Amino acid sequence: MLRPYGFVALIPRLHFACPTAVCFVAGKTGQVTLNMAEIINLRRRRKADARKKQASLAAENRVRFGRTLAAKRSEKAVELKRERRLDGLRIESGDDT
Repeated sequence: MLRPYGFVALIPRLHFACPTAVCFVAGKTGQVTLNMAEIINLRRRRKADARKKQASLAAENRVRFGRTLAAKRSEKAVELKRERRLDGLRIESGDDT
C-alpha cells in the first residue's frame, strides 16, 4: 500500500496524521520530519521582491552619485567664497549708465 513519490515512499495515513512518518529511501528505513510548506501570497511576494530590488538599486545610486551633507556644504562655501572674491576684484567704470 505504499505509493512511490520519487525516491521516497510514504505511508499515506502517517503523512497527514503526525509530523513524522516512516519512509523508505533507497532501501533504508527511517524517520523523516515532514514540515508544512509556508503559505504565501504571490502578489505580495512579487511586490516585496520589487521593493527589495528598488531599494538595493537606490542604495547603489546613492553611493555612485550621491554626496554627503558635509561635501555639499563645503562645495557651497567654496562657491560663495569664489563669488565674493570675484565681486571684490571687479573694476567698476566711472559711468553711471
